Amino acid sequence: MQRRSFLAAVGLGAVGSLAGCAGRHAIPQSRFDSNASCPEEVDLCYHEVGDEAVFLAPKRERVEMGEDTSFHLVNRQPSSQGIGPDYWRLWRQTDGGWMKVPRKSVVDPGVSISPFGTYSWNVPVTPDDAPPQRDATPDWVAESTAFEPGRYCFTAFDVATEDGEDETLGALFDVVEKR
Repeated sequence: MQRRSFLAAVGLGAVGSLAGCAGRHAIPQSRFDSNASCPEEVDLCYHEVGDEAVFLAPKRERVEMGEDTSFHLVNRQPSSQGIGPDYWRLWRQTDGGWMKVPRKSVVDPGVSISPFGTYSWNVPVTPDDAPPQRDATPDWVAESTAFEPGRYCFTAFDVATEDGEDETLGALFDVVEKR
């Protein structure tokens, strides 16, 4: 009887572990609805993601001024995904539409995202273009961007899809004043 109890406990633990792995790249509900629009160049925005094998996910969709956030390129494929760490853009929504936020170019050595892995870009949301303190996160992008309250879209471009096409993936986020 003890053997059966042990096997039942081990079996349930294994199922729970597998469920945790499968849920690792689950897509939480977005705060943006289907009426929210991304820049025209974006092929798939986070709030529209379904069962796609590769997508861009924001850490948060609402960021207070002075905080930082990150964006994760998620690879739910059984094969590696190549991407350059400089393959990102930042857009700001204005009354006239989406405007590309100017940025510095960097040398792009490229990376490979392992099967079922992620790659992250960290973005400090500061009110001026002064570089943030580099204490714990030395790999920031958009660090010389002067943010102001409004809607933004972080994009990763030239991302290969399952059918071999390159797409631009986006994730909307709102910058708000600190409470």
